[in-house]
Formats: sequence, structure tokens, C-alpha cells
Amino acid sequence: MPARPPGALSRGRRQPGRRDGVRGVWGPAGAGVPRGLPALSGEEEMRAASVDIGTNSVRLLVAESEEAGGRPLLRTLVRRMTITRLGQGVDREGSLDPEAEARTLRVLAEYRALIEAEGVQALDAVATSAVRDARNAAPFLERAEEVLGIKPRVLSGEEEALLSFLGATHDLGELGDSPGLVLVVDIGGGSTEVIMGREGRVLAARSLNVGCVRMAERFLLSDPPHPTELALMEEYLRGEMGLLVREWGSPRPDLAVGLAGTVTTLAGIRLGLSEYDGDAIHHTWL
Repeated sequence: MPARPPGALSRGRRQPGRRDGVRGVWGPAGAGVPRGLPALSGEEEMRAASVDIGTNSVRLLVAESEEAGGRPLLRTLVRRMTITRLGQGVDREGSLDPEAEARTLRVLAEYRALIEAEGVQALDAVATSAVRDARNAAPFLERAEEVLGIKPRVLSGEEEALLSFLGATHDLGELGDSPGLVLVVDIGGGSTEVIMGREGRVLAARSLNVGCVRMAERFLLSDPPHPTELALMEEYLRGEMGLLVREWGSPRPDLAVGLAGTVTTLAGIRLGLSEYDGDAIHHTWL
């Protein structure tokens, strides 16, 4: 149950346990690193939470399982996203900045209070690109465990890509017929996951170190960015994507799904929204 924002869509060639009661995923708090939320059978109700510690933002999702038509569904109770920019300076220095850590830990404490208030029974927490790359990740994870009651597990790029694909495609059936070959692109702060799959099965996946925070810190040194800086960044990105195209060939997906803040911001602009509205943005066509 990744704590992801809604995604926006585009067509291809088819035009139209914690301490104090919340347990870790595999048992009581302190029993070890969680390995994913338990499967929901539809015969039991469970209130679960997930925390996603990203390079640019920290997300919380609290949801409750309920049965509908003989199958389990998740009802969202709490959804939060807070920009903490944990990955500030990681691309340049190779380590987490103390101020960025402090910002992130404060938000985790706020989320812990929400989790307790909601009576959550199971909790999972993950960290992604910034923590993957930082040489001082271990002490940060220990401090995060003190706050949350469980130790966040660091996702590999491949694991992050798989979760992105599963989260982005689980409700595509609502659009009608099977979408066929699906391309999912998740633009994060430190990395971008690119996944190709069909009928819920991943065929190819890559995690590229070209997230928006990483690229901004590496190339965009002026405000507003100088045209030369933008040109250099575009050249670099074309080179990275060119390597992927040469590796994968030129498959033509029937549907492309975009995830995370860059894409949802574009969707909000298209819809003329003055404030973020996840329900309105979800399944928006770009």
C-alpha cells in the first residue's frame, strides 16, 4: 500500500508493531525490519498505515480494509504529504544534511501522532533514493525507528519500481477494457522509475538517478534557471533516457501513467485547480 499521490494518464497509439499498540508488519515493534503489509483477505477488517520517506517529501497513508462484492477494498482515512527535502545536498556531498534530517524527523513525529490517533493495527515504513545513496543513512534510520517504533526499510531501485507499477495500475480496470502494454513513469526527488508491464505483470523496470531534486541541485544554479543550465540538463536527461531506449528497444505502450508531484502538478494546471485535489487529478488525461 504505497503512500502515493494519484496519477495522471496519457494514451499511446490507442487514441480515444509500533510500541504502545501498533505492531510492525511481521510482529511486535522491535521484532525486526518490516517486509510489507499483510495481505487483506476481505474477511477481516484491518486499519493499516504506510510511511514513504522520499528525497523531497514524506508521505503518510492510513487506510482501512472493507469488503465490497466479495473482494477487499481500501478506504482512505488519512493522507498526508509534507516536503522536507531530505535529499538536500546528497547528490553533491554523499550524505544527509543534519537540518534536512531534523525536518524529516519532526514530520515523522507528527505522523506517529496521527497513526496513534487513528488506532492503526499494522505499520510499514520505507525510504528511497536519498537514504539509499547517503553514507550516513544508518544513524538516520535508527533515529527514525525511535520516532516511529519500527525501522524503515530502504527500498532498492528495483523494489521502488515494482511498487510504483503496482500502485499505478491496480485500478486501471475502472477505465474499461484492458489497457494492454502500460508504461509507468514515477518522477521522484532523487530517482525516476520507468516500468513497462502488461496485465499487472512487470516486463521491464529501471530506476534512474534523475530525480527532480538531484537534477535541480546539479544543473539549475540560477533563479530563474539560465537557458544554458536548462540546455545542459536536457542534454544529460536525453543521454540517460537514450541508454534506456537502446536497452529496451522502442516498444509502443498503449497507455502511459505518470506518478508523483511533477505530473500531478501538470494535471492540476490543466484542470485549472487553485488547490491540490487528488480525487480530481486521479486518472486525468494529459
